[in-house]
Amino acid sequence: MRIFYFLSVLVLAFLCSGCGLLSDEDSLCGVEKRWNADLGSEPSYESLNVLNNTRIFQFEDANTPENICSEEHSKAVFTLVFKDNMMPAGVIPTGKAYWGGFFEQEVNLGPYDTHMENIGLKQAFNGGPGWIGLQIIVEFPTQGSLEKDKAWFSENVKNCYIEYIYRESI
Repeated sequence: MRIFYFLSVLVLAFLCSGCGLLSDEDSLCGVEKRWNADLGSEPSYESLNVLNNTRIFQFEDANTPENICSEEHSKAVFTLVFKDNMMPAGVIPTGKAYWGGFFEQEVNLGPYDTHMENIGLKQAFNGGPGWIGLQIIVEFPTQGSLEKDKAWFSENVKNCYIEYIYRESI
């Protein structure tokens, strides 16, 4: 008889989860959070691509959220503030999100806010709490040296910002 009750409860729980009878209050996600990073104009990492004669500046704040609910999609907003709101010729800006060691998503950035929607962490974290890394990567024609490239960059780019909107894992 106990087995019958146990199986009945198990089947009922399964049916309720699939038919929407469980409310949002039963979600594994907590309140919405916003994480902001003012990355300035000094890159975290720089490199030179000698094949196409471009400099690559990467901007990243290593203190990104770690207790992210992976049951719901999240959103990143990348902002690259150009002088006079004009992107200089030859500049290739990219916003990048990476998580779980094997997953990443990139978006080409414009001279205004660029949104990366529907970042899904569930596959990487199996429904448990997740983490994410966020970067702004800017590739541009080199001016001949790292010092000249930094000077050119600070003349043309005012600032780099990232905002990440997610729900906290409970």
